[in-house]
Amino acid sequence: MKPVEKADIKRNEKQKKNKEKNTVLIAVCIALAAIGLGRQMTYVYGKYYASRYNKGIAVASNVYFNSDRLTKIDKIINTSTFGTWKSDINWVKDAQNNVVDKIMVYTNNESWSNGAFDFDILIQNYDSNILYNETGMDVGYKIQFILLDDEMGAEYYVLDYDASTSTEYPLTYSDTEGGEAVSFSGSLMGGTLRSHRYKVRMKLTTNNLKNYKQSRVLVVAYPESPDYLVKEEKQPFLMAGIFVGTATDMKISIASQNFRVVEEHSTDYNTKFRDYINNLSGYIYNIKTEGDVVQNAETAIKQNIIVKWKSDYLDISRYDEYYNESKITSGVEEGVNYKYIVIEALPYTSINITFYKTAAFMTAMQNGGYLYSNSENFKSLVYAYIPTSD
Repeated sequence: MKPVEKADIKRNEKQKKNKEKNTVLIAVCIALAAIGLGRQMTYVYGKYYASRYNKGIAVASNVYFNSDRLTKIDKIINTSTFGTWKSDINWVKDAQNNVVDKIMVYTNNESWSNGAFDFDILIQNYDSNILYNETGMDVGYKIQFILLDDEMGAEYYVLDYDASTSTEYPLTYSDTEGGEAVSFSGSLMGGTLRSHRYKVRMKLTTNNLKNYKQSRVLVVAYPESPDYLVKEEKQPFLMAGIFVGTATDMKISIASQNFRVVEEHSTDYNTKFRDYINNLSGYIYNIKTEGDVVQNAETAIKQNIIVKWKSDYLDISRYDEYYNESKITSGVEEGVNYKYIVIEALPYTSINITFYKTAAFMTAMQNGGYLYSNSENFKSLVYAYIPTSD
């Protein structure tokens, strides 16, 4: 056996000491990480589950009762000015309390000029996807709706939308306190994200928007259970919002208009127009409109467009989708015979109307005739415009 040299003994001792130092260093790192993680876990736990004692009852400090539209009253007004709170909606609307004028007002962000418009309201048990009421923290609540102004040109309804019913509960105005509010009670179970949807529905009852006047709908929501939420001083969970429908006449204009045959042969129409026109027995006149963007055609009123044509040369096809004999009138302008028809259209619509030529048209297309002599004369046979007043 080879004897152990002194150098080998020193080398082994040094390696042993280094191993012990590394073991200690790793242990320290693990300990520090555990302390940091522990502090973080304690912070998270404290953030979500911090509790306090209120009147002898353990109360979760993070109770969530919120809405996507309604705002908590204590964020709107100085709650210290009120000695006693009342959750009842008639207390909120009482002018002496000066609350209504400070509540957030919501209006529609899209055109509304016909039919119904809905405002959605969610009642929620959460602030975000990770901040919600824990299991067992069930919140019972009441939500109330009331009309603050007399109806004019519209009807107002409330729907308990998530109750899977289409029942419309009417709102009617009363200048006396009490009896006119529509109320619903609900419950939001804890343990996961919960919400319930309600709708404020406004229906126009007039086509003349000059006869419409805005009426405000006040909405109030507040907890009814557990008891300690109801008895909490200053009612921090009381929420409110006001909803107003803005009805506006849509603006519509004619972006372009011409015969299809002219558009299709625009490059050489002026030189070959006689051939193009004679080869057809009828002519499609295209009108394109523009104006306000229509997000919902069911809530938009169609605007009137008047189409006139020189009736000695053309007549509208009886099979055209816009043909309506009761809406056709006749007239004379500067010695020229015209017929007129009123059609209805929305902005950004393409309208095609078919016309047939008369015997006078064919005569005018002969050599030396009115239509034969100038390519522009055919284009001017039809013209569409927006009436100055409907």
